[in-house]
Amino acid sequence: MDHIKRFKERFDVVRAAGLDFTKRRAKEDRRTNKLRQGKLTLDEACVLARRLHDMLEARAEKLKGRKADVAGAVTSRELYRVTLPEGADATVRRPRLHLQSYERVVEALARITGEDAAELQYELRKGTAMDVLAGEALEWDQNKLIADTLAAIVRKLDQKWGWSELYSRTATQRLRLGTRCTWPHWNMFEPISGATDDDEDYLERYLDPDQVFYWNRSYFNSGDRSQLSAYFDCGHIQDAGFFYVPHALLGYGDLWDVAPRRSDPKTHEATFLTQLKNMRAFVPQAVPPKDEWDIEKNSPTGQLDGRNHAHLQYVYWLIAYPDPLQPNKIIPALYQAGEEGGACVIPLDKHTVGAITDGLWLDNTTHSTIGERLILLLTPDEKGVSPFEQALDRTGGWLAKNPVLQLAEQIEERTRAMYDAAMRGSRP
Repeated sequence: MDHIKRFKERFDVVRAAGLDFTKRRAKEDRRTNKLRQGKLTLDEACVLARRLHDMLEARAEKLKGRKADVAGAVTSRELYRVTLPEGADATVRRPRLHLQSYERVVEALARITGEDAAELQYELRKGTAMDVLAGEALEWDQNKLIADTLAAIVRKLDQKWGWSELYSRTATQRLRLGTRCTWPHWNMFEPISGATDDDEDYLERYLDPDQVFYWNRSYFNSGDRSQLSAYFDCGHIQDAGFFYVPHALLGYGDLWDVAPRRSDPKTHEATFLTQLKNMRAFVPQAVPPKDEWDIEKNSPTGQLDGRNHAHLQYVYWLIAYPDPLQPNKIIPALYQAGEEGGACVIPLDKHTVGAITDGLWLDNTTHSTIGERLILLLTPDEKGVSPFEQALDRTGGWLAKNPVLQLAEQIEERTRAMYDAAMRGSRP
């Protein structure tokens, strides 16, 4: 399959850049460690102290009654020295001139609020001389920032909707139900049309706890960690029945036929324009996904409704889905229904984000790279909520109604009714 080969080539380019970046990052880490050991200038200290003050003020509601816990990490006097309110005289307040003083407060803040410590450290240092994101590695760090932002939103909504627990229950019930319900994969035994040579292989997949969400038949694997894989033709459903998963529309695109910019900018531009022209031939007439919930059928509808809407195979979706290595951990992933080759699911981290960002995205009137579109979807509004978070939150409750849990609940209700009837019948 050509697109699998192209993805591997693209991934190898990104991975090579990552190895080179690791060397640069090591140099940056040495520079940052030197800053930690040395003294900040007064101006640098003032920037950090003002920012730390603003971070604490922004979390005042969460810190109600717990400021002593923050102060306890560095003492109240120290907290006074590492914060600088607007209008305060720095020469009187004398901000601390060592980076560690500010980092200790941020670590305490992370413990209290439950936020990611690394993200808070980034919020403290971004745009300053202490920012470890080197200018020459900006592109690579942009990929990491996209991946980290996607993951942070998924973690946040997982806490709200309980996806980890729902996916775990789904896995448990799926194994109990056997071939009666195989969501999120196709059921190859329905309707039963007689034994085939593949029956034994399919049974093994359906009954294997490690293959509930990903079949091991991955056409591309980085050879390092299976999380850095693209899962092609692994049985994932290719119609609206898949979309009980929390999801957000990314849109029409092509990441298989556009060469990565890093390896050859000229070839990238040529292939980008060629695919834009090809897709422009049908996208203006294509019916966009409706992405709705059918109240009567209690199921998703409009995302991929059969062969009459074949163009929807070219639509990409962002989903919240179990990690291949740690099924109890929910991560962002990319889903495309695909054609004869089957659906594609790509868990998204900095490597795989880097492998897709140069791809083409378009709608009826505009176009961009997939990376630019991701940045737009992750940019928060005035309320601090991004379009991606809004869309994922809108579909967050659908997972609890997936076919596996629905069937398990029906069986449980029937069993309970039978038990109640039996108990009533046994009374004198």
